[in-house]
Amino acid sequence: MSLERMLRILRQEAEERREEVVERARAEAEAIVAEAREEAEERRARHRADVEGEARARARIGIAEARRRARERVLTARTEALDEVFRETGELLSDAASSDAYRELLPGLLTSALAHVAGEDLEVRCSPGLQEIVEAALAETGAGKGETRGGARVAADRVATFEVDSSLAPGFRITDSDGALTVDGTLEAALRRLRPRLSVELVSRIEDHGGLPTVPEAGGRPPAPAETEEGDPGGNP
Repeated sequence: MSLERMLRILRQEAEERREEVVERARAEAEAIVAEAREEAEERRARHRADVEGEARARARIGIAEARRRARERVLTARTEALDEVFRETGELLSDAASSDAYRELLPGLLTSALAHVAGEDLEVRCSPGLQEIVEAALAETGAGKGETRGGARVAADRVATFEVDSSLAPGFRITDSDGALTVDGTLEAALRRLRPRLSVELVSRIEDHGGLPTVPEAGGRPPAPAETEEGDPGGNP
């Protein structure tokens, strides 16, 4: 084989190897680029998911906070409305105490209250204007037999003292001998006891009719049950 032919063969083999190397390098480069693109797309997808997740989380938090503030405003408005209704109702208690309906109920309320207090030497106080009715009720129950000294009735049976207390809310209050138990029969205490149940009814009416219900007339039937308190000689809750 001549030298020229040998060189030609070597050049041909070198060209083939070069093309093979170039093709392999091109394929590897394309694979690397494709892998890089896939990885970049995955990163973009993860980033979008993270951003969207954070946005959704912030939106949920914002909605929850808006709902909380709305509920707070509604509850505040309800509380203010109920406070106004009960304040106006409380101003009518003096008129209610002078109504025929309440005066007819008073003897029974007093008798029921006395049944909740055991022992002797009880102290009975009532608001101005109710003295005759309370004294008559005590006499009928046998709890108020006795004499009157200096405006205070001294009972021979269970009631040690009976007095008219101008500072007392409309109604009466009974305290046992050691001051451990007080039965609060004032209209103020009755309204306070009834407030939870009445509040539910009032809120329902507000929601149903879009406004505040009217305050009951002073001559309407007053709350009846007496309130029993332990360890409160003054009778204030």
